[in-house]
Amino acid sequence: MVSTYLSYDLINRDIRGNLERISTSQQVARERAYYDEKIGTITKLDDFLNDYRLYSYAMKAHGLEDMTYAKAFMKKVLESDLSDENSFANKLTDQRYRQFATAFQFSSGTAITQTGRQMDTVIDKFKDMIDDEATSVAAETAYYKSKIGSVTSVEQLLNDQRLRDYVLKAFDMDTKYWSRDHITQVLTSDLNDPASYVNTTTASNKATLQQLAAHFNFNASGTLDGDVVQDAAQTDEVVGAYMFYVPSRMVPAEADANKAYYEGKIGSVANVDDLVNDSRMLSFIKTAFGLEDITLKSTIKNILTSDLTDPNNYATTMGGETYEALTRAFGFNTDGTLSGATAQT
Repeated sequence: MVSTYLSYDLINRDIRGNLERISTSQQVARERAYYDEKIGTITKLDDFLNDYRLYSYAMKAHGLEDMTYAKAFMKKVLESDLSDENSFANKLTDQRYRQFATAFQFSSGTAITQTGRQMDTVIDKFKDMIDDEATSVAAETAYYKSKIGSVTSVEQLLNDQRLRDYVLKAFDMDTKYWSRDHITQVLTSDLNDPASYVNTTTASNKATLQQLAAHFNFNASGTLDGDVVQDAAQTDEVVGAYMFYVPSRMVPAEADANKAYYEGKIGSVANVDDLVNDSRMLSFIKTAFGLEDITLKSTIKNILTSDLTDPNNYATTMGGETYEALTRAFGFNTDGTLSGATAQT
């Protein structure tokens, strides 16, 4: 049997090998290219703040993504005269704001927003943040997978801060102001009993709490209701939920989880609607073909059901080679049914 530590080490070695790939992935590369192209055209602070892709890229680079919503506050930061010790940015205790202001020249009266060196600094910081986030997500996921199988009670789960925070984040719940009694009652509820705590709670996130209870196998006393706290499917679903809520960008562990989901589902697709109505599958193929900007399912459906032998087909006339490549990757008839035994060889 492979030891837990060895499994953890193998996972992390594989993830470390993927970090450079994710740093230069299409998604990150597109954001960098957009930043490179647009930042030199910005001459007014308001134009910078109103271009969400530029602004959020810079905020992420400086570890300030949680403050992206606070445009009025950040405007004061960027307008600060850093040579004045009483300026807004200089009076803030968090040095990240001063560093952010230093990365731009909105208060200097110059005609350019950033020098080449400043631009490179922001881009390098963004890459570092992506790498750090990928490492953190991978480490927490590896820890969860290595430890969850040994949990035998609700108390043990909640006493392990890393396991507890992983679960709370996976279900988009507050990790600072959680209630032990509340979560314990949720996890020990019988979903089949209409009068159980989780079924009668008036909490606004009742449906989420019911999902939380459904992903663990505890009885009313807080011990195991069976042999394991989670089966493999339950663990995979919790990990998948964590990957959805926690990373701000695609990271290797999330990509691996999405790949596994796709491979597990594609064989059961019986028609084009099965594919496009599964949001996770749809997102996977859109990312694979660089079509993330397409928001309508009907567009993807039209591409997948195009008849490439007809020169006037949808894929050819509306998107050309990229759309045609997506069409060829699947085997659907124009009515959405399968042209062969499966949607894909």
